Amino acid sequence: MAFCVNCGVENADGVKFCNGCGKEVAAAAKAAAPAKEKMGNIRTCPNCGEVLESFQSRCKSCGHELNSVEVSKKISEFVDQVNKFDHEIANTREDPFPGSKTAKLVGWVVLNLFTLGIPLLVRVVRNLVAPKASKLLPAEEKKKSYIENFVVPNSREDIVEFVLFASSKVEALMSNKTSDVGTINMWAKMWSSKCSQLQSRAQVVLAGDKQTTEMITRMIDRPQAMMRKARNKNLIMAAAILVPVVTLIIVLTVSDESAERARADARDAAAITLMASLEELYADIRQLVTEGDFSEARIQAIRLVWTDAGWNNRNYWDGRRERLLEEIQMRENL
Repeated sequence: MAFCVNCGVENADGVKFCNGCGKEVAAAAKAAAPAKEKMGNIRTCPNCGEVLESFQSRCKSCGHELNSVEVSKKISEFVDQVNKFDHEIANTREDPFPGSKTAKLVGWVVLNLFTLGIPLLVRVVRNLVAPKASKLLPAEEKKKSYIENFVVPNSREDIVEFVLFASSKVEALMSNKTSDVGTINMWAKMWSSKCSQLQSRAQVVLAGDKQTTEMITRMIDRPQAMMRKARNKNLIMAAAILVPVVTLIIVLTVSDESAERARADARDAAAITLMASLEELYADIRQLVTEGDFSEARIQAIRLVWTDAGWNNRNYWDGRRERLLEEIQMRENL
């Protein structure tokens, strides 16, 4: 027995139309059925038909390895697209304003001549320690976005093929002797980061394939070791430049301070000697005044002049000389 979904009347099995309202029973039931929405594809093993889980590269029931010709084609398309980007970048790398480079070079040379090469030293050390990538071309921006957003399939062949391609890119970049170290490092870090992400994923996807995961690790370790070696080499070169320069600055600073102290000591010694000489002359003049030799005392009093610029004693001795001359004049008039 079936109930009509429209009016609720009970109808016998096999009846096409409701006895109560006349509605078609099958059509009403079909209309009342909830809609179904497909949320994804169910992956099954081509060998035994077992339903597969996500990130599974081998069937747990029969052990069949899950390979896909279509997925492998995706990596080939990726490689072709990257090569197209590289070709486009190579054709647009030329400077559209070649004369501007000459003007910048002349200005750079003049700047370093007037600043004793300090900007050049700063740039060399910065490029060695923390090189800055130059502005990317539009084709380079598209290539960078394409690589970062590309999703590598989960099959063993695709992961291995992508890691092999990416690690070879890093090795080629690290062997490049171009002066644009910042851009080279930027691309190398991007490829290396992509490899590290795949290495982590391989630990899950290929959990039972120890040989493949170890092979992926070896492929990634070599370019990363080249990157570390290049970074350490740059740090050593930066230290080799900075240590002598800093040492020279310290030596010059200390030498200048020592020379200044020596000059100050020499000035003090000269001032002390002059002070003693003037005090002795003053005592001799006082003796001449006591003996009544006013003419000679006046001549000698004129010599009481402070001549050293180091100590500010000129006013003091000028005052003593004037008072002594007044005393001589007064004693002479008595």
